[in-house]
Amino acid sequence: MEDSENDHPGLYADRVPDADDYFIMAPKNSPTKCPACGTGDVISIAMTVSGAELEFSTCHQCEAKWWVKDGQPAPLHSVLGTVGSR
Repeated sequence: MEDSENDHPGLYADRVPDADDYFIMAPKNSPTKCPACGTGDVISIAMTVSGAELEFSTCHQCEAKWWVKDGQPAPLHSVLGTVGSR
């Protein structure tokens, strides 16, 4: 038997996966702008909780933070009510 790099071809991947294989983000149609200062230096995290579409955003420029629930601006207490329900 020949000495090969992979003696178990069915058990191991041919290559090491890149981070891009796991973290592919869909582009948005329009960039998010901060409602407080208007800059586009914003990070948003979208999630589904208890059937509601939630998005948390924060601005790097002015540190404003806000929530969107099912496409509408939402106060923090309504988001906490969604996350807290089971």
